[in-house]
Amino acid sequence: LFRSRPAGELDEWKLRDPINIYNQQLISQKIIEIGTLDEIFERQRSLVETSIKTVLASPAPEISTLLSHVTD
Repeated sequence: LFRSRPAGELDEWKLRDPINIYNQQLISQKIIEIGTLDEIFERQRSLVETSIKTVLASPAPEISTLLSHVTD
């Protein structure tokens, strides 16, 4: 069911990552500096980590509310 990836496959996909490609375009066109991009990504990473901690610390919802936001 779970198979390992051939050597180098992940590296090949990273080169095709649209976010990395766009970031490189922004940097090469001097629209943004790499340090600014790093700051943005770090802020977002921190927000995600805080959100994950909040969710994990929260009590599970009641089963009776399972479908409360589902419509026909």
